[in-house]
Parts: sequence; structure tokens; C-alpha cells
Amino acid sequence: MFKAIIRLMAESFSSDATAYAMDKLGWFRDIPPRDPHDWWNKPETPEETKWRAAIKEFEKMPIAQQMAWRDRVMRYRSLASVLGVSSRQRRTRKSPK
Repeated sequence: MFKAIIRLMAESFSSDATAYAMDKLGWFRDIPPRDPHDWWNKPETPEETKWRAAIKEFEKMPIAQQMAWRDRVMRYRSLASVLGVSSRQRRTRKSPK
């Protein structure tokens, strides 16, 4: 399921850097941005440091490398296949009234 969510994020170009970090690290954490002017912030945890490094790694990648990563992720099972929804069911499903 986790890999399928990464694929969905990559397919929709939604939060690419987050999807990359999830793929690279194998986990997700909702780590809010840090305020560099807040001297009272406690030090980053090792998880926060790894997460931010993975995000920065993706953002610094050349576009060709980002697209190569996206192409590789497209080999993961789709969310629909993980959930057992056929393509026909997705096309014919009516929205609730």
C-alpha cells in the first residue's frame, strides 16, 4: 500500500519531494518547517535530519534525474490494483448522490 501511495503522488506530480523522501526512507513523518529565527527550538531529531536531507536531495536533482526516479516508481503497483479495483470499475463507478 505504501509504495502504491508513492506511485500515486508521483503520477499526480503532487508533493514530489515528499514522495521521494517516502520512497528513499521507507517511512513518512509530518515534519513541519523549522523557523531559523526561533532560537528556542529544540534540536532536530535524527529522523527530522534524515527527512529534510531526503527532501533537499530531490530538490537539488536535475530534472532528468527526477523524471528517471518517477519512471522507476511507475513500476510500483497502482493503488487501484492494491485495493482490487479494476479499471472498468473505476470508469463505471457512479458518484454518490
